[in-house]
Amino acid sequence: MERRSFLRLGASAAAAAATSKVAWGKNSHQNLINYRGLTNGQYTGLVQFKPISNPGMWLGDGNGEASFPLTTSMTKWNMKRGGGTYNYHNNPRSLSGYWIYGSTAHPLMCWEAQDFGGSILKHWDWDHKVDNGTPEDWELFTVEAVDQTAQTVIIYNTAYAPRLTDLGAFNGNPPCYINLIGNNFLCNATKANAVVLQVVFG
Repeated sequence: MERRSFLRLGASAAAAAATSKVAWGKNSHQNLINYRGLTNGQYTGLVQFKPISNPGMWLGDGNGEASFPLTTSMTKWNMKRGGGTYNYHNNPRSLSGYWIYGSTAHPLMCWEAQDFGGSILKHWDWDHKVDNGTPEDWELFTVEAVDQTAQTVIIYNTAYAPRLTDLGAFNGNPPCYINLIGNNFLCNATKANAVVLQVVFG
């Protein structure tokens, strides 16, 4: 399908995360601040994501274009606020969210939802052919709060629902959430089937 047309205006968005009920300790207040910032689009910095369905495992940064594996290695992600004005069906929309970059393996590549969702999760600009060198709406994600005490979230592509709404094709249950199938993370779940992630900051 056609990639998309857009008008870029500035940046704005969100990100951040924390730990769970277990090790709050002296950092509990800062974790709470970070969690609220992350889920309100105001956090920037490093986080790690742990699927609560798989204790001791992490959302990893793989070696292939569409490789986001379940791994035992703690993987840091760099949350950067981003966004712009994107044109869907001649209706410019201003969107904000996070561009989620790898911090070690792929520091110049962020997450990309193929076709906005309903498909795979990819590394943006894997082939280094992006003309303007800036992520766009396929790469824009929103972090949604699940449980503040447990520091858990779900994540979805920010642009999927607005785009389909403007095209007159939105069905109210978009498959644009991050999920875990086998040992690989994708971006094709509805909200009810999204993988719940515990956030660890730093």
